[in-house]
Amino acid sequence: MGGAQRYVASLAEGLRRRGFETEIAFGLGEELGEWSRAHNIPVHRAALDNPIRPHKDFLAYLQLVRLMKRGRYDVVHLNSTKAGIVGLAAARTVGIPVCVFTAHGLRSVLLPSSWRRAFWTWMESRYTRLADCVIEVSEHGLRAGLEKGVLSSDRSTAIHNGISLARIDEGLKAAKTRAELGLSPEHLVVGTVARLDPVKGMGYWLRAAAVVAASEPRARFVIVGDGPELDKLAPLAEELGVAPVTTWLGQQNAVLYYRLFDVFVLASLYEGLSIAILEAMAAGLPIVASRVGGNPELVSDGETGYLVPSQDGQAMGQAILRLLIDSEARRAMGRRARERVEAEFTEEQMVARVAALYADLLRAKGRAPQPG
Repeated sequence: MGGAQRYVASLAEGLRRRGFETEIAFGLGEELGEWSRAHNIPVHRAALDNPIRPHKDFLAYLQLVRLMKRGRYDVVHLNSTKAGIVGLAAARTVGIPVCVFTAHGLRSVLLPSSWRRAFWTWMESRYTRLADCVIEVSEHGLRAGLEKGVLSSDRSTAIHNGISLARIDEGLKAAKTRAELGLSPEHLVVGTVARLDPVKGMGYWLRAAAVVAASEPRARFVIVGDGPELDKLAPLAEELGVAPVTTWLGQQNAVLYYRLFDVFVLASLYEGLSIAILEAMAAGLPIVASRVGGNPELVSDGETGYLVPSQDGQAMGQAILRLLIDSEARRAMGRRARERVEAEFTEEQMVARVAALYADLLRAKGRAPQPG
């Protein structure tokens, strides 16, 4: 599952432990539905799709109206742009008491194209008003939304993503071995977990790999993830000369691979609050990441890893080399990374903050929340 899907799964399971009855509705993909059924959480399908498709979007709206009327929910919590637009409209049509929307990064803030940013500034400033509260997953996203006038200070807040340390630790115990990937104990492994999409900056990641490979013959590179950019990235790896030392694993359960890495690297052009970085930190890895979005809220430069300018493969490569060369600093940063997640970014902390927000909003509507 991607970051937003993992967030929904974490909330659904965590809220249920706190006494809430939870149900999940989703559109694309099968992973969230499979997870929900495996955890005995009622699941519903809607015609939500990624591109704007008016006929399908209207169908999704009608489906969600029917679902919400039947479910008589106290709280509806929408996630990501399309679900926010369609789902908030449906929730207000039905008269759901409390509507919460988690942005996972506002398009008006994140998109590189100026005309697209202008369109989404206009769009988001309107549909987010339908929510009783908008959650941004990073302080950076909240500040940017407030500055653009997309969010209002009285109806928005920042609640950082959190991850399950138990899930990470369980995955690390069952981790793949280097031998399974044809790696030796002497290799220094640089890894990433990323959707192969333009926003993840994987071209710059490969350029950083070329910088590292030119100075460190023991370096090997592992990419966990798949996506539309693969057909462009594989030839680029050949062109840069790093194809022979790069392993493409495709879509996998990422937790099984963190133990193979010496350094975790993310070259995103923009981020909300990266689940992959949090998981890598929880696995005890030092991080090299682009200084964008919420990344500086996770990675303390020089303490738990290094932050480098976005779209700068040379700077990223040099930062990786610093960690590969200094094993003592690498291990110390990894320990501090794990400690930081334990202190600030656990799933339990995230769920508790969201549950408290629900309770406040329900009380404001005169509906005392039942769960303790």
